[in-house]
Amino acid sequence: MVIFITILYFSAKRKRSHAHSLFKLLSVTTILNLISDMVSVYTVNHLDTVPAEWNHLVHQMFIGTIVTILFVVFIYTLALIREETEDTDHISQFWVIPLLISFVAVIFWPMYYQRTPKGNYAYGPGVEIAYFSVVFYLAVSIMFIVKYWSQINPKKRFVFVSALCIEGVTSLIQKVIPTALVTSFGFSMLILAFYMTLENPDVHLIERLQEEKDRANQANKAKSMFLASMSHEIRTPINAILGMNEMILRESKERGVRQYASDIKSAAQTLYSIINDVLDLSKIESGKMEIIPVRYELSSFLHDIVNMISFRAREKKLDFFVEVSPELPVGLYGDDIRLRQILVNLLTNAVKYTQNGSVTLCVNGEVNDDSVFLEFVVKDTGMGIKKENIDRLFSKFQRIDEIQNRKIEGTGLGMSIIRQLLQMMKSELHVESEYGEGSLFSFVVEQKIVKEEPIGDFNRRIQTVADQYNYAISFLAPEARILVVDDNALNRKVFTNLLKQTKVQITEADGGQACLDLIAKEHFDLIFLDHMMPEIDGIETFRRMKVM
Repeated sequence: MVIFITILYFSAKRKRSHAHSLFKLLSVTTILNLISDMVSVYTVNHLDTVPAEWNHLVHQMFIGTIVTILFVVFIYTLALIREETEDTDHISQFWVIPLLISFVAVIFWPMYYQRTPKGNYAYGPGVEIAYFSVVFYLAVSIMFIVKYWSQINPKKRFVFVSALCIEGVTSLIQKVIPTALVTSFGFSMLILAFYMTLENPDVHLIERLQEEKDRANQANKAKSMFLASMSHEIRTPINAILGMNEMILRESKERGVRQYASDIKSAAQTLYSIINDVLDLSKIESGKMEIIPVRYELSSFLHDIVNMISFRAREKKLDFFVEVSPELPVGLYGDDIRLRQILVNLLTNAVKYTQNGSVTLCVNGEVNDDSVFLEFVVKDTGMGIKKENIDRLFSKFQRIDEIQNRKIEGTGLGMSIIRQLLQMMKSELHVESEYGEGSLFSFVVEQKIVKEEPIGDFNRRIQTVADQYNYAISFLAPEARILVVDDNALNRKVFTNLLKQTKVQITEADGGQACLDLIAKEHFDLIFLDHMMPEIDGIETFRRMKVM
């Protein structure tokens, strides 16, 4: 068995390390021990026919290999501990001294032979010192394993302890019953244990795969955290751009300036949508995206989506049709925000990739007890998708038919996010497409019914989106006092200007401590509190406010 293991070990490709080189030496030494053990059994039981010099030399080799094996096991153990802990304090040249003393004793001290009915064996001072070295190396090996117990891989701990215990037991049996001949058996079991668990190429492959998996997970986590952080940092100035641009649209009377502002709004919203996609993807990958169900009105939900998409469709001179089953219940319970995100993404894509013709949204459903299985279908007469490209549709950061679509904006994230959101809703997206003719996307989601009244004729509810931008003050509150807390001065400026015409009294604070100082002295009807701020963030500020 040991010879077979040694052949396998030397014939396999493996990583180079000090520990593996020691195992090679251990395998060869064990084979020498087995050979010398078999020869010594023959010579010691034929003392009358075998020359005394030959018998003495064979026993010297046998006992010398025993001590050598335990020394190599000890050094091998230290090498593996070093790999696990990167601690070099235990590496010392003095550990070889007991081995050298044993060699000197075995070579120069006398050796005697005992004849028994069960077999003959050798004994004497040299043999005793050799066994003392064996016990020493076993004990020190166990001592180091105990010392670094918590830092060693649990699997390696078990292998070390089991192998050394086996060798300790067999050595003890050999000492108490000299004719038992189990020492070499113990070494063979030790080599087998090390090979099957620590030196087998398959085990190393699994370990390397696990290491690569851990590194990939860490890199993916770092990437997600980076994307989430950068998305937040980028969204802050975009919000400021949208807010200040809103003031231009409200206050400017010049047609040209308003047109420029309208273009800025469209471009900023596109950029904002891209950043939101990146943030959503990072949330999903980091496991922080959740489905949060709430009560919502189906008619209002669809109305908002239709108004948004009909405006974009008119800009491209496309027909936009909406077909909603009149029997659908109007009051539902589900995550309307994520559902809206999915539909807006699908409809926006349909408008984006359709140059002529129409886009259609169909909403049907099947009521089952207190739930309704809503089926959403988005059809378009656009350029369509080649069959070989449908699977690539859901790949992150990839856009299909790049040459054909090079003038169309997008990151290639939308469809991947849609699929993952639908998976979280226990649904899936079905795609049918004919290249050059158009595409159809559909999915079914289950929603709880909270209001059974049917939605009726939905098309009568749709209001046409005004071509001109109109703004009207919805309230005046000159007595209201509001505190806005944000470390970004531009954000505070946007906030203040957007509420300027309401006559609300607005106080600004540039951080958490400033906020706490103000509320300790003054009363505010409403506080708007930013989250990510230096020194004291929004969460900690809020916690301290509650204590106050």
